[in-house]
Amino acid sequence: TKLVTKVNEDFRHVQEPKVGEKTHPKQGAAGPPLGTDHRYGIKSSISEYTAQSCIKGYYALEDQLPDYDLGRCTKVGKRNITKETRAFGVPSIRNDIPAPHPSKRSIADDCSYGDEPSAAVILSPQRFDTLGISDSEFLLRRPKEEIEALLKSVPLPGCNFDELWEKSVALFADGLQLVSLDVLLYVHSENINTNVAMQTCSLQQTVKPVA
Repeated sequence: TKLVTKVNEDFRHVQEPKVGEKTHPKQGAAGPPLGTDHRYGIKSSISEYTAQSCIKGYYALEDQLPDYDLGRCTKVGKRNITKETRAFGVPSIRNDIPAPHPSKRSIADDCSYGDEPSAAVILSPQRFDTLGISDSEFLLRRPKEEIEALLKSVPLPGCNFDELWEKSVALFADGLQLVSLDVLLYVHSENINTNVAMQTCSLQQTVKPVA
């Protein structure tokens, strides 16, 4: 063991600090004797502008305004000067021209006609969207002959068309002899539920409990 004076040991800790420890500023226990208004660094002697003026700005109002020719054509004979109040250019959604039918529309046509499906429709397509039939077709009220012709292509088992038609017309309660496919199918499903309930009830009455 080597014995040294405390002054030498304190000097070694200050002059050669351990790895990972902060270095002593060597300005006394309370820090350097500087006033509260002291600023570090050297004051610029070549510019009158300070960091504060650069941050807050020192331009006059007329200097902050945009140039008079900003966004304007300065070439003679090329200026778009008019007294009209209409909007120039082409709208983003072309409601001003008739939209071609989707089956005749080119895949390279990037023009928006305002009839494109939304993200919700793409994520949750309608029931018969792949067949080109929208749900609104089922809500469209049609005459009796048209509805009967549609049901002939898709026959419903045990279906009495005249009975379904009368019940469907009664649901609208407006006296018009027009019915939608949605209402007709709803009445048909209610008839099926009623028949199933009656058959189930009759089976329960015929089955006797085993003693």
